[in-house]
Amino acid sequence: MSPKTLFVFIATLCFVECIVRRQAEEDLSEESDFESSIWDSTVRDKFKFCNTMGSFTASPEQYCDVFNKCCSMQFDPNNGDKCKVKDQRCVPQPNGKAEAVCIHRNCTEMITTTTTTTETPVIEEENTNGLQGEFY
Repeated sequence: MSPKTLFVFIATLCFVECIVRRQAEEDLSEESDFESSIWDSTVRDKFKFCNTMGSFTASPEQYCDVFNKCCSMQFDPNNGDKCKVKDQRCVPQPNGKAEAVCIHRNCTEMITTTTTTTETPVIEEENTNGLQGEFY
C-alpha cells in the first residue's frame, strides 16, 4: 500500500470517527432536552403567549419591551398561582430578531382532573294521589 493511499485511508477513518462522535454528542444533547421538556406541574412556560403579543411590534427593542411586560403580567395570572422564580429575559439580536425566554418556576402545583359524562337517569314518577290522567 502506498503512503498516499494509507494517508487517505487514515484521514477518512478520522473524519468518520469525528462525525460519529459529533452525532453521539448531539443524541445525548437531544435526550437531555427531552428530559427537561417533560411536563412539570410547577412550571409555567409563557413564551408562546408573550411571543404572540410581541410579534406585532416593529423592532426587536419594541418586541423585548412588550415581551418583558407580558411576562411580568403573567407571573401570577390566576391571583393565587404563587410562582416563586421567574426566568425572564429578552435580548435584541443584530439580525433584527430577539432571543426571549419567559418561564415561571416553583409555582403552585397545577392539578388536572378527568371528567366523565353520564346520562341523566330517567325517573318515572308515580301518581301518589290516586288520580290518573294528564294534569295542566
